[in-house]
Amino acid sequence: MEDCVRAINFILEKDLFNGELYNVLTKNYTVEDIVTGIKEFIPGLQVTYVDSPIMNQLSYDVDNSKFKKLGFEVKGDLRKSLGENISVLSGI
Repeated sequence: MEDCVRAINFILEKDLFNGELYNVLTKNYTVEDIVTGIKEFIPGLQVTYVDSPIMNQLSYDVDNSKFKKLGFEVKGDLRKSLGENISVLSGI
């Protein structure tokens, strides 16, 4: 989440309203990366994987080099972001 907010501020500060498309991401995480991270905060979490067709079974790597070339530095941390989100959602 940290990089998302910083990216919006970066776009506003640099006035990047030029019709270009930019990929903004901290890293290409896998589902397993996310699940493992969540389990650090919710140790009893039970995850069941199913063998079911999905609309798109392709995996993608998103390239953010174009945005980084403009001077944006990613600083986000998966563990920190997951912890913050879990904390917020646990209050619902």
